[in-house]
Amino acid sequence: MPLTRRATLALPLASLPVALPSQTKAADWPGRPVRIVVPFTPGGPVDIIARVLAPKLESAWGQPIVIENRPGGGGNVGSVAVARAAPDGHTLLLCASSHAINPGLYRNMPFDTTKDFAPCALLTSGAFILVVHPSLPVRTVRDLIAYARAHPGVINYASAGSGSGNHLAGELFKQMAGVDMVHIPFPGAAPANTAVLSGQAKVMFNNMISAAQHMPDGSMIGLAVTTPSRIKALPDLPAIAEVLPGFEVSAWYGLLAPAGTPTPIVDQIYRTATSAVADPAVGGRITGLGLEPAPMGPEQFSRFITVEMEKWARVIEVAKAQVD
Repeated sequence: MPLTRRATLALPLASLPVALPSQTKAADWPGRPVRIVVPFTPGGPVDIIARVLAPKLESAWGQPIVIENRPGGGGNVGSVAVARAAPDGHTLLLCASSHAINPGLYRNMPFDTTKDFAPCALLTSGAFILVVHPSLPVRTVRDLIAYARAHPGVINYASAGSGSGNHLAGELFKQMAGVDMVHIPFPGAAPANTAVLSGQAKVMFNNMISAAQHMPDGSMIGLAVTTPSRIKALPDLPAIAEVLPGFEVSAWYGLLAPAGTPTPIVDQIYRTATSAVADPAVGGRITGLGLEPAPMGPEQFSRFITVEMEKWARVIEVAKAQVD
């Protein structure tokens, strides 16, 4: 029998159908342009990935994508801007692996890496290449370990700065191989690369693009890749893990939203972004950066970030690599 108005008002509040805010917001999203914050300078891999993805996202979402570069603090300046943004899916962060490194590296973080963000999707990842200057008498990972053990503190290795991915790759290598090499930080990847080419530095965990340019003519000697196994682009180059089981360092990139962003919106971002990366045109541009598509959904990406944070916190603690 139909309920009277009086009977309906007498029902417990919990039994009445309620329009959930998250459902309402998800149905209307996106209602305006979507801003993707890149926490690094223009022209780098994070910026390039954002700009390659943008046209596909615009087409799928029917709204303009605005790329905003907010560099500084190893990615922290742009990240905190997103952490403080409204959790409505209209402000996203294209983060790099530094997102999981910084909590162990910086003594005073301006945000909580796990509590202040909603992971949406891991998109792509790639290897560093362990390279040496040709004057160093080593041609394999085993050669390098043996030479470094016989000459402690003699070999220096370059990085793009303290706390950078190639710096910490070197620290992990030192710890797992039991060798002593001297870290020389440079203000960016380009000067570090130049230092290895000139012989000022003898070793570097270099990015794919820079290494691939100089390996063919012998001005840099590639020893191995830092991913768990060999990569398609360089199938003849072994993985460091073949000599040091468990060694793994990847440069990875993904999308985050502010914590509290409705789950349906997060899921939609995941589906659209991973579909964009799978597009041959986008995938081709990403492969050109020395990266591979590595789609991962919100829950898996969240667990992945936690594992990466714990791993790098241990490496940083042993290396005493914290910065102010």
